[in-house]
Amino acid sequence: MDIYLKVISGPREGDLFKIQKGATVGRSRADINLKDPKASAIHAVIEDDMGIFYFVDKQSSNGTFVLGQREDRIELKPGILLTIGSTTLEVQTQFQAKSKDSTMSFWREDLYSTVQNIVAPQNPQNVQHFRQLVTVRAKQGLQEGQIWTLGYGPRQFGGMSFDGTILEPSAPDICFEIFEKDGLLFIETSHKNVVLIGNEKKDSEKIYDGLEVKILNTLLEIKLANSDS
Repeated sequence: MDIYLKVISGPREGDLFKIQKGATVGRSRADINLKDPKASAIHAVIEDDMGIFYFVDKQSSNGTFVLGQREDRIELKPGILLTIGSTTLEVQTQFQAKSKDSTMSFWREDLYSTVQNIVAPQNPQNVQHFRQLVTVRAKQGLQEGQIWTLGYGPRQFGGMSFDGTILEPSAPDICFEIFEKDGLLFIETSHKNVVLIGNEKKDSEKIYDGLEVKILNTLLEIKLANSDS
């Protein structure tokens, strides 16, 4: 499967780079030149370990961060966000890279408008730019470590969802939906016997930072951050 790095904020916002073994990332003399003054000349290198790509920081001055934590070696899974200086990169699959429906498009109003025009005619609910950035992380199960980043909604997760595919053999096609109403974020499910929200059988719940959702053997954690920051 081809993997890409998309620049979602920073000097090269909107640019897309296909990941290749041995490619370097940095400010200058790098295969992927971020043009970010806070990146080292050769900030990192892409390594391939038995078909799995890793982003390896080469002892850079300012470091590479994932969810606020400095990391030296990062497995490049779809949805992971890497921050280098003022640049934020999102790991995307080939499908995501070629789609106009970018999960991080809310950083630019023109792209957000494009998403709204594409999705709205297919959905009876209005597409809304979330006031807070939502990340959903798999804490347990086959997808442990995978992160989905949501900037607009409604967004659906389930066995047949392109927003967030849940790799559980018996998972419903749509396990739950995340949406915003009156400035608040909510999660809703039609399968409360399979989908436990906050370890309880509920149809819906107001989302709070750290809310856990369990689908059979998969445990997800929902985190909130200010998307305007």
